Amino acid sequence: MRNRTLATLVVVVLWSMSTHGKPSSSGDEPHYLMVARSLVADHDLDVANNYANGEGRLVGADGLTMGPHARVNAKGHTWSVHDVGLSVLAAPAFAAGSALANRIDERTLARFRQSRGLFAYSVVSVFLIFLTAIGASLLNSALREIAPARHAAIVTLCVAFSPPVLPHSFLVFPEAPALALTCLALWIAYRPDARLSTMTATWGALAIGLMPWFHRKFSFFVLALAFAIWRHKREWFAARAMTVRAGIAAVFIAPQLGLHLFTWINWGQIGGPQLEGLPFSLAGILVGVAGLLLDRSRGLLPYSPLAIVAIAAWVMCGRRFVIWLLPIAALFLPLAAYATWNAGYSPAARFLVPLMPLLALPAVEAMANRTFRRVALAPLALQIALSANGWQHPRALWPGEVGENRLYDVIPGFGQTIARIFPVLDHGSWKN
Repeated sequence: MRNRTLATLVVVVLWSMSTHGKPSSSGDEPHYLMVARSLVADHDLDVANNYANGEGRLVGADGLTMGPHARVNAKGHTWSVHDVGLSVLAAPAFAAGSALANRIDERTLARFRQSRGLFAYSVVSVFLIFLTAIGASLLNSALREIAPARHAAIVTLCVAFSPPVLPHSFLVFPEAPALALTCLALWIAYRPDARLSTMTATWGALAIGLMPWFHRKFSFFVLALAFAIWRHKREWFAARAMTVRAGIAAVFIAPQLGLHLFTWINWGQIGGPQLEGLPFSLAGILVGVAGLLLDRSRGLLPYSPLAIVAIAAWVMCGRRFVIWLLPIAALFLPLAAYATWNAGYSPAARFLVPLMPLLALPAVEAMANRTFRRVALAPLALQIALSANGWQHPRALWPGEVGENRLYDVIPGFGQTIARIFPVLDHGSWKN
């Protein structure tokens, strides 16, 4: 499948899901958008006036209050506690959406269950869907260097159309741009040396280096990604002049140093307002690991049976891809130890979204094995049913009560019996 065709298919499926499933900005989303609103309207990051003026209605969340999402920084300004990269990235799309919304009659918008704020939010969502499609195209190109094009397309579409990528592709969270940048890292790593230019590598290094600006939880992750890329492209780097190598390293490191300097100047310390008190626990890491993978409401495997196939592929073919375990661990383990490993109000396994292209790497090689393909058919059939239910009823992708998994309602009779195979993490103890 051609990259353009694959990207178009991804856009159509994800956009069509977003049109009938989530006409609201909720959780952290409106607070990211409020910063974008401040950038567009006030040309600053101070959101005090935006909350005070009730501008939540302009981001699709009428009556929005700042709560714990904003606080006074070291310079006396009221800033969002969230990192600013996502809001900066979304600001042009938000500006375009707001301008277009102002040209549409409110009664017309109401007929489509939209307000001007929700319309602007929807435009940002479409932008993020296109970003996800670009990431899918890059992933497909990378996988085609490993395996036949047909297998690469199948694995890429499985990643794009399965949770956690499926529901997070149109949400205003930092995971969508992080996913695209992870796919870019794989594209650079597997691009033939003869077709990788110095300019492309330099721009790629800059883009990947900017990832922590979307959320500083990606700080260790990008360093591990850079190391994995270097291991793959050692001969390419060795053939470049020292000044070129130093330049590429500099444009990768500069954004990360800039983030820490920016944070120190404006917050008085390099960790940012959300890391005060270091909300990590080595004692709780086992609970977080089990929860991220197995929890019925919040874990990866209950929502993505194909992840079981990916794990099996790692057992079969993982030695060739072992270097990519480093970035997987660099993101997975700190977030498993995080106090809120379940990521709050969001679809399940939100924190694992950027890891899905890496987890899927061995699968494209394992598909050459006929037995593997046959064994994968049962999880694939279940995944198709669950993803189709999520496409038709996107709200089912959001956990409700603890232990609830509404995706399995699509399987009549015994769907919830399958769901109950997975345990429930509740206040640090397991229940069945």
